[in-house]
Amino acid sequence: MSEIKNVEDEKKEIEKDKDGIIKDLQKQIKKLERELKREKRATKAAESLEKELREQRKELDEILDSHLIYLITDKELNIKQISKAFIQMFGYAKKEIIEQKSTKLIAHESMDKFLQGCEYVAKTKRAWATEIEVLDINFKLTSVNIFIYPLVEANVLNGFVFIIEDITKEKLLQELRRKLAQLERYNIDTVGFFTETAAAVINTIDKKISITIKIIVGFIILFLIYAYNFEIDDIASGEGKFIPATKIKHLKHLEGGVVTGIYVKEGDIVKKGQVLVTLNPIQYQTKYNENKKRLMQLKAKMARLKAEYEEKELKSINCIIEDEKCEEKIVKDELNLYRSDILELKRNISKQLEQLKAKKSELKDAKTKYKSAKENYKSLKEEYEAKKSLLKDKIFSLYEIKNLRRDLIKAQTEMESAK
Repeated sequence: MSEIKNVEDEKKEIEKDKDGIIKDLQKQIKKLERELKREKRATKAAESLEKELREQRKELDEILDSHLIYLITDKELNIKQISKAFIQMFGYAKKEIIEQKSTKLIAHESMDKFLQGCEYVAKTKRAWATEIEVLDINFKLTSVNIFIYPLVEANVLNGFVFIIEDITKEKLLQELRRKLAQLERYNIDTVGFFTETAAAVINTIDKKISITIKIIVGFIILFLIYAYNFEIDDIASGEGKFIPATKIKHLKHLEGGVVTGIYVKEGDIVKKGQVLVTLNPIQYQTKYNENKKRLMQLKAKMARLKAEYEEKELKSINCIIEDEKCEEKIVKDELNLYRSDILELKRNISKQLEQLKAKKSELKDAKTKYKSAKENYKSLKEEYEAKKSLLKDKIFSLYEIKNLRRDLIKAQTEMESAK
């Protein structure tokens, strides 16, 4: 009887455990359903936010296209893309300017500076900026600041991005201020006129800046209205404590690397200047040596170019980087290049002098030929006029006069050709 009772008790315990397991499973299922529902709401909210961000990005692109003056070219400087602001500034239709050389927009006086900037960006793949003058469709000169950025893919230059800033009004304002300073001690009325003109220019500039600020503020207001009306799906609460941000220091190493040693644990109190971790220095040492060698090359090249520009004889190059002299090979290569450049320059000068001498000789021959042709034409003309006047007396025949006229026309043609 006792054994039967024990079996019944075990059955009851098993049933009790079974009911407990079922209840736990039901709780876990409900919890998973709540989490799934929360994730669905979060996904829906994320999709809505992503759609809104895409729309805002599209509107921002339109604003940039309307207000930012830019053009994109390939590496041959052929124009591939322009903004609406560019069209408004230069007056070209999009079909007229696409696939055209961007150099047609640059004034002749600024061409060398523009091409030097493009060459620098192509070689270094770094941005470059300067002030130049450009031409619109009516060949009107405009002073601008131009910023050139490289389009690089897989370390290969594919083209350029040119951003243009119109500084005509700023230059006008500077000129007006200069004139105001000159006229201040002579005529107060004239100064007032120029002050009003300068104020009008400033107001025009301020209006454009004000429009941009209003657009940005409008976007912020729309976002706040959207955030205010957005329905909150779930609220979570918990306990915690506030820690001032000034007490939290985030440690970052921008370059990254292989950690070779860690000298602190989480929660340790550290002092200023204390070593926390060490990185493998091989990568940075190699990069440092490469940059140092590059700096030596650039300094030696600068000394060579300076000597060539100033037409000075270059016998040696003295460049020191951190108390270390430039490598002998670098100095030797630059000196050899200097000698070859000088020889090439002398050859070019000699060649140009020979060409100049030949041109002078050709000019002298042409002058002699022209003088001879002119005298021949003059004598034939006198002979023609004299014989023509005697044609009525039948001293000369009409046939002789026509032949003489033909010779006269031929002589005139030779004279004009020689001229």
